Amino acid sequence: MLAIMSPMTRLPLCALLVLTACASSETARPTGSLAGARDAAVEVLVGGHLTGSGWIADPAGWVVTASHGVVGVSETIEVMSPALGRRVAAVAAHDLGHDLALLRVEPGDGPYPCLQLADRPPEPGDEVFLFGSALYRRDLLLRNTVARSEERFEHLASTGDFVRSFLIHGTALPGSSGGAWCDAAGRVVGCQSGMVTQNGRPASIAIAAPLDAICHLLDVRAHVETASLGCGLENLVTQPAGFIARLPAGVDGIVTVPVPPGGPVREAGITGETVIVAIDGVAVRRRGELLRRVRTHDPGATVTLAVVSPDRPDPRQVTLRLGRVGQRASR
Repeated sequence: MLAIMSPMTRLPLCALLVLTACASSETARPTGSLAGARDAAVEVLVGGHLTGSGWIADPAGWVVTASHGVVGVSETIEVMSPALGRRVAAVAAHDLGHDLALLRVEPGDGPYPCLQLADRPPEPGDEVFLFGSALYRRDLLLRNTVARSEERFEHLASTGDFVRSFLIHGTALPGSSGGAWCDAAGRVVGCQSGMVTQNGRPASIAIAAPLDAICHLLDVRAHVETASLGCGLENLVTQPAGFIARLPAGVDGIVTVPVPPGGPVREAGITGETVIVAIDGVAVRRRGELLRRVRTHDPGATVTLAVVSPDRPDPRQVTLRLGRVGQRASR
């Protein structure tokens, strides 16, 4: 298994891929509009059951979808669309840190219609369009707007870890995971991952994998591994006032909660009432700051955290070896 470091910066090959993923040769059939983009959308079936959506990224039959629907399953994976028919597929590569998977589909009689990639990420306020099969309704086109284009790190239940993403204001219901978010010209700007929820209900904020991560996976076509602390992380300012009051005045950082067994943080002796205030000597105040620094490392690398807790108010140094996203889910 080939492992690639998670891409946290713009990749020089990404711009080239945008131009070549659906190259304008006689054999390629790239779509060029929202109407045409529908031809490249697919349904993803696991064990014969419709579980999600996807989209054709290459005329030879490479399909992008959400990793949480297909990675680790034992049943047969298939994709289905008017252009493909119904064909068996296999996971060729995945990037759990962005909830992406690349499926290799059985060859057809000719080139498949495929989606082009946008030449830039979307901006806040841009209209974006999702193709998918939400709630078993086939061939849906949903229109929403970008709420935040800067990277966010959202928790994904399937891995018990965080995915790097951007946020879209609107609803993306179950079944649409893996669908393509497109701009008005039908070019891919993201891939649907999940929804922000409150008290178990959708909160009209969709989570999508960013364009650069899609570019990278299509470029390397190999598993991408992402470093992880192996625990939940919450900004201190979101925690109960009673817990904050038990800490020294002026402390700010990221709370390790929850801390399940077996992860790097637990093995280093860090509990669920611990606040991370620095990593490798650099102060961190918000979850994104911490995770960005974690993900500049490969799994297995060693980092040093400065932490405080109510029962040990003086900062102390804890050294640990990073795990990988998906490690807990695979145990």
